[in-house]
Amino acid sequence: MRTTIVTTLCCVVSSLAVAPDLRAQGTISEVTVLEDRARVTRRVTTSLIAGINQVEVPELPISLATSSILAEVDGVPARVLGVRLDPIVHEADIRADVLHLEDDVRSLTVAERAAVSAAEVERKKRVLTDRFGDFLRQALLERSTRAAADETERLLAAEEWVSARSLAADDRAASLSKEIEELRRRRSEVEENLTRLRSGSRRLTHTAVVQVEAAANGEGTLRIGYDVPDAWWLPVYEARLDESSGEVAFSYGAEIVQGSGEDWIGVDLTLSTQRSSLGLTPPSLVPLRVSGHTSDGRNAMVAGRAAGSASTDFADSLAEDSSASGDDDLARARIEGGGAVARFRIPFPATIPADRRRHRVPILEEKLSAELAFECVPRLRPHTFRRGRLVNRTEAPFLPGSVRIFREGAYVGETAISSVPPGGSFRLSFGVEGRIVVHRTEITDRERETGSFRKGDRRTLGWIYSIRSALPERATLVLVDRMPVSEIEGVIVEATKRCAPRPETDPDGICRWQVPLVSGESSEVTFEYQVTAPQGMEIPLGLVD
Repeated sequence: MRTTIVTTLCCVVSSLAVAPDLRAQGTISEVTVLEDRARVTRRVTTSLIAGINQVEVPELPISLATSSILAEVDGVPARVLGVRLDPIVHEADIRADVLHLEDDVRSLTVAERAAVSAAEVERKKRVLTDRFGDFLRQALLERSTRAAADETERLLAAEEWVSARSLAADDRAASLSKEIEELRRRRSEVEENLTRLRSGSRRLTHTAVVQVEAAANGEGTLRIGYDVPDAWWLPVYEARLDESSGEVAFSYGAEIVQGSGEDWIGVDLTLSTQRSSLGLTPPSLVPLRVSGHTSDGRNAMVAGRAAGSASTDFADSLAEDSSASGDDDLARARIEGGGAVARFRIPFPATIPADRRRHRVPILEEKLSAELAFECVPRLRPHTFRRGRLVNRTEAPFLPGSVRIFREGAYVGETAISSVPPGGSFRLSFGVEGRIVVHRTEITDRERETGSFRKGDRRTLGWIYSIRSALPERATLVLVDRMPVSEIEGVIVEATKRCAPRPETDPDGICRWQVPLVSGESSEVTFEYQVTAPQGMEIPLGLVD
């Protein structure tokens, strides 16, 4: 028999007979991670007797959301009457450890000061040695040619002694510098450990006190569920392009971060794509009303609905209806394996320590067919790129995240994708293709006039694209450029007859050519447009540059 009750902080009537307190920490068995929190389930096996039982579950994180607590009993006919959360302060006796670490800090500080003093002595010795060396070199320069040979030998021997002392001083200074650096590093580590020890001596946790009414004696399993805020997961992807097959091995993974205060060891891990930050209900539009204003001949005004009008109640009722229907849709969408909200159950026990570091787990891998193409935008960059259009063939949505790109087994770089629903398409770039070379040459403009345009004047701009392929097979290059779009009455922008071949041009003026490529051969595209303006009109540079 299984009975479940969602509980808040409540009390049990004191007149009921209560059995002796039971205390068991239990183990964390299941964790569901969302975008901004995690749902943790802890299982406690305990022996219940007929009547009222009080089960204490200690060491729950202090950060848990108290309103999220849920308790249920399996295995015996019983029901949960209430849950109370008691904050507990843990004071640890750390005096001996603190004294030991403080002694280490003092010892390291004394050693560091001694090393610094020794380094200063060596520095002064080096200064004196350098001065003595300068004196000897000056003496050698000023030595008379009639000086005795033995005097010269003594000066040279003294100079050698100075050089040896200088080298020894340099070695000693370098050794002391390393010693000082190591002592400072060790002292810093000990001080960090001391700070961590002192801060950890006072720890706060929750103890959940669960009141359970059992109909008979027996051993049951108490499950405590609660939300912790300091946990989230981020999607990460890898895309590996196989040029020979045109397929992309697309892997979907997750990086999980949590600092809840308790480690998740060997848990059943579930990742949810639910985006609670988007809210539960759709927003409501505020109706607008057009009111005429004729006293001074001005145009009609657009104003917001007045507060307290009859339409306010109508809009509120719509919002309430939307909220109800939205919750129902959301509940139906929470199915494992896909839909608007997917839940990924990791197929192996997962361990995620509470260290706020990123821990990666795989979710799925799928072979996706790619519509591959080569694309070049020489106006912005003269390089050709390998691009592909893919379709999400899985039952789960792809959330926005980073994608590591591999091509023929080699790492290319990292890009990003936005949200892709099941069945939706998206594009990925697989880096530069160096075997296709594109040169852009400007056509000399002999029709340019200085100053503003006069009636009948034309400005013509054009470029020639020379393309050469070293690919072993035939291919197609998508060449992309643009021409201005005029929004000025009387100003006309149009492609000339010299354009060969004619481009496909969209309403934004973006032009595309599908250029067939043959290995070892060159292709050529001519792109030219002209701008015509009436007399006395100034033309923005964007139309002609």
